[in-house]
Amino acid sequence: METSPRTIKTEQRLVMTFAEHIRDSVFHARLKDKRILVVFDPARRYHEICLSLANEHCTVVDAGNRPLSSRLDAMKVWQSLCEDTSHQSQLLIYVPEEAPVDNAAKRVHPFTAFIQCGTLFPRNPRDDYQQLCYSYCKDRRKEIDQLFAAGEPPILSHIDSLQDGANAIPRLKGIFGTGEFTKILSRFLAPSSEIEQNLTESSDWVTEFRSLTQRTIEFQFDSRATKPPTIREKLWQYLLFSEFAHDLPSDLPEGLSHLPKASGSATSLVIELCDELRKNDDTKESYRDEANRIQEELKLEEECASLNDLGERDTFAFEEARFLNKAVTAINAGSYNIASEILETHRHSLWTEEGERRLLWKIVELSLRTFHEIEATQEKLKQVPGKGSDLCQFYQNEFSRVDRYHREFEQAIDEIDQASAEVEKVADKVHSQYRVFFNQLQDRLLTEITSEGWPFEKVAANATLFDRLVRNYLNEGKRVAYLMVDALRLELAQQLEYNLSQSYETKLELSAAQLPCVTRFGMAALLPEADTKLQFRSANGKLEPFHGDTQVTTRSARLDVIHKAFGERFREMRMDDFLKNNSKETKRKALKKECEKADLLVITSTELDEAGESSLSLRNHLRNVLRQIHQSIEAAAQLDYDIAIVATDHGFIWLDELDAGSTISKPSGKWLLDKRRCLIGSGDEAPDSIRLVPQAISLPTEEPYFIAPRKLAVYRKGSEYFHEGLSLQESLVSSLEVHLGSNKSQHQTKKLPELDLTRKRNKVSGRIVAVNLSWPGSASLLDESTQFLLVALQDGEVVGTPSSNEAVDSSTGLVRIAPGNAIKVSLRLTDEAKEGPIKIRVRDVKTERDVAKLDLVYEPTI
Repeated sequence: METSPRTIKTEQRLVMTFAEHIRDSVFHARLKDKRILVVFDPARRYHEICLSLANEHCTVVDAGNRPLSSRLDAMKVWQSLCEDTSHQSQLLIYVPEEAPVDNAAKRVHPFTAFIQCGTLFPRNPRDDYQQLCYSYCKDRRKEIDQLFAAGEPPILSHIDSLQDGANAIPRLKGIFGTGEFTKILSRFLAPSSEIEQNLTESSDWVTEFRSLTQRTIEFQFDSRATKPPTIREKLWQYLLFSEFAHDLPSDLPEGLSHLPKASGSATSLVIELCDELRKNDDTKESYRDEANRIQEELKLEEECASLNDLGERDTFAFEEARFLNKAVTAINAGSYNIASEILETHRHSLWTEEGERRLLWKIVELSLRTFHEIEATQEKLKQVPGKGSDLCQFYQNEFSRVDRYHREFEQAIDEIDQASAEVEKVADKVHSQYRVFFNQLQDRLLTEITSEGWPFEKVAANATLFDRLVRNYLNEGKRVAYLMVDALRLELAQQLEYNLSQSYETKLELSAAQLPCVTRFGMAALLPEADTKLQFRSANGKLEPFHGDTQVTTRSARLDVIHKAFGERFREMRMDDFLKNNSKETKRKALKKECEKADLLVITSTELDEAGESSLSLRNHLRNVLRQIHQSIEAAAQLDYDIAIVATDHGFIWLDELDAGSTISKPSGKWLLDKRRCLIGSGDEAPDSIRLVPQAISLPTEEPYFIAPRKLAVYRKGSEYFHEGLSLQESLVSSLEVHLGSNKSQHQTKKLPELDLTRKRNKVSGRIVAVNLSWPGSASLLDESTQFLLVALQDGEVVGTPSSNEAVDSSTGLVRIAPGNAIKVSLRLTDEAKEGPIKIRVRDVKTERDVAKLDLVYEPTI
């Protein structure tokens, strides 16, 4: 059994023992990160180390002494951890046996739940005892190998002896402030100004440095070389080329075979050092610069052009580009599992942290997610029972995810200024697969509509929404904010509902849009008594909506209908104006006074639909609208409204590019309504279209026929955004109820957090700007992430918003982060960004107060 940690005195300084190294660098670090750690130790090597961690904050449960009651003890401690609002308490469980490996063993092991909530040791190959020895004595690998080769693994004190007898390097310790080999090399390769000055003032350190690098990584340099930049340049090349050569499955090209490189046990140390240089914030920029220099000087891309396999690591930038191409090739070949493996290995590479490379890998990720979801959906579609309402339910619960992932993919594609050939290939594949999915779903939908009509049984009609919800709540004495939002398709409403449910009680129900899915008809269906008074009649040679005898084609005409029904109890505003009037305290007080007698507040938004139909980029408009809806609901709560109801006229389809086969011939006839995705009037039936009589689809008109494409197609070309047809994406929408009195945080006054926003360099040349965002403090089991607004500003105007990223909500563009975490996120600058100062700001969503600031300089390359 090992002894408890002790401290070695060397050269009048305290040096950490091997036991202390394991205690602090492994066990304590994991407890700090996860708060719960289960240590499996069949050799009982770490028993005393674990016991030494017990203190007022950390409870150690020894399962070796009390195997039966130890789980109960651990459960009691775990409960206290959950109740600890300071998030400082920790739990270490010591188990003197092998960790469970297979799923069957994990299911029955008494401490599996604790591992899932926290972490375990050993967790990965680096937790192997011999690897831990390497990590403690990085420059004594050969001696460590000899100890292990002798028979029984060495005890902790034997490893301490190696450290005691380490070669003396007093000058290097004086300059670099450490005797640890990897830290000396890292600080030499990317020195501070103070270290560089000390290295330059005297060359006394060179002999020690030459001996150290030769003994550890087999790096030799000319004895006449004494200038730090000369040695540094050669060392960078030696390290990076050694890693590259070792990772290469085949022989080096002839033009590179003569270059010096590490071998044997030195190679492992070189690879570990390269990993650390790429990971460490203090060295990664130097690594990037030096790797690019070496790649150019050695002409690595040209020399390796004939090599098909470069290994698994991306030491140099050209390797990352090769891996991306391999992932794209696998996608185009339908080998999604291979592409997923490449993605998982390289998505967080150093080379994907900056610029468009990060976005390209995100596009690969989104394409794979879309493909996998389509494959799963195609199988599930076969299992859907033969009822239209069942199909709608499956679409809500399962199939709409395809539309969400496809929309996120299109958003990411939209961020690229000029798509490369590799991106275009992926986009073509996604579009092709999405069309197949859409058309399979469409075939099933039209079959059910032909049989049952529209809306389906158990799916409420939009035409009944006002009386069913709005009027009903008003009759109960509730104050209602009624949001009439144009083109809020189902998957977006689901995202909105999820975000709102973090603060309020919400209820989302399916609703059938009023056909045709054209704004003036769909919005008219959201009026009072629309179920009985709505009619679509000819006016000036066009089909128009009427509410009784009143034509309600325009917004003002529709709001007049509500005004006549409710009089002084009614107020209305456009969403933009409503938020402006709620932006400052004085305006908010005036608005509250204006709305005192208004039990019904109607807020309208058409921005999303207008952006799509005018061929504007949907990415920012979509995010802005979703965020504005959320803000409007928060504002309605401040005005003492009891409930918000969000309704919409129709959904939409967004396809980045329509191929030649997507435009079909329009049936001949006389059409009072002639749209890209539907026709109403009299005319012929066509094989590519479905012809329905209005009575079958609840269309209140005397015109004889409604005609729409059977597939994902249009009757004439136009923008990539459309919504007039009959599909689940266009015609199945929702009603969303938000109970404003149920605000889960209304009694909490939270202090605004202080976040850190950093970037290594303050100059920006590309349109995609990567920054580091962190929330100082300790991570907690119970802490939830919070959303913040991240923007780039010039002259007070927004010129940059978050690029697609796993930390960015695709529907609102808000960045999500939890206390104790750090993320890297990119902003995409717009065409309006000009050369000069640029301000990056992180803002609280509700107050829009800054919680983090970073000032940069934009110097665009021409």
